[in-house]
This record gives sequence, C-alpha cells and structure tokens, in this order.
Amino acid sequence: MKKVILFLACLFAGAHPGWAVCIDPQTGISGYQIPLNEEISAAPRIAIVQILKEKALSEDASDPIGVTAHLYTAQVLRQLKGTPLKTIELHSENTSGGYPMDVGEKYLLFISENEHLWIDNCGHSALLWQSRATLRQVEKKLGIQNHAGKDARRPGRVNRIKAL
Repeated sequence: MKKVILFLACLFAGAHPGWAVCIDPQTGISGYQIPLNEEISAAPRIAIVQILKEKALSEDASDPIGVTAHLYTAQVLRQLKGTPLKTIELHSENTSGGYPMDVGEKYLLFISENEHLWIDNCGHSALLWQSRATLRQVEKKLGIQNHAGKDARRPGRVNRIKAL
C-alpha cells in the first residue's frame, strides 16, 4: 500500500496542467477548454509573468503527502488586463486541478481571484514561448498594440539578421 501511495505522490508531484480533468459544463464530457473569448472577458487579470520563487504549503496536517499547495511569487513583466502590479503571489493546489509552474520560466497567465490569485488549468494559460497565437488574439480582443513577436520568443532562440 505504501508503494502505491508513493507512486501516486510521485506521479502527481510533477503533474502537467494538461492532466487536469476539465469537464464541459453543458455536456459533462471531459477534455473541455474554456473558449478563449470567454476567458479573456471573465479573467480579472491577464499578464505575462516570470516565476521568481516557489514555496510548498502544508495547510492541512492530515494530508498524507504534507504538501497541500504551492505558492508562486511572480514578477509581472507586462499587464494586459487588470490592475498593474509589480509582483503577485499565485496559489496552486497540489492536485490535478492545480497549475504547476517552474521557477525562472515566463508565462502568459489568465488569473482568477477568490481568496487567492490562481490559474484555471482548463484555460489558455501556458509558457510564454508556446503562447504566441494566444497572445496575439488577447491583444487584438483587448485593443492592445501587438507585442507578441517581442514577448513570446522561445528561450535561447537567436534572432537572425539578414546580411545586406
């Protein structure tokens, strides 16, 4: 039994947002993704951020793993919607419904609010370099001048300059 629990703990510790169970509210079928225009309208904040640090939280002493959530501190690089802030703290449950992130990475995030700021992993939040098309659509919908090419470069990518 301990081996099964350890295996499951290891499996979900590195869970990817795509592993979440996202149920369509109308059909009850899994595999749902919030339509982009709905998410843009509903999200109180949309931002490009870089994750500065991660802290494991133990909010429930009865949790068998001991880590119930993660608190991410992020620098806001560009605020697309919502009140501009320099840094934010994002709460992510340590479940398949949480949104795990990596320190040092840049993300395009659609940020929800209740008692915490959090990310709905059934939406369009993703690593910035994977979000070029989404970023362009967000900018267009919000009437923002397009910066997608500058902001969404893949890490380590060198821009080529044409020789004259």
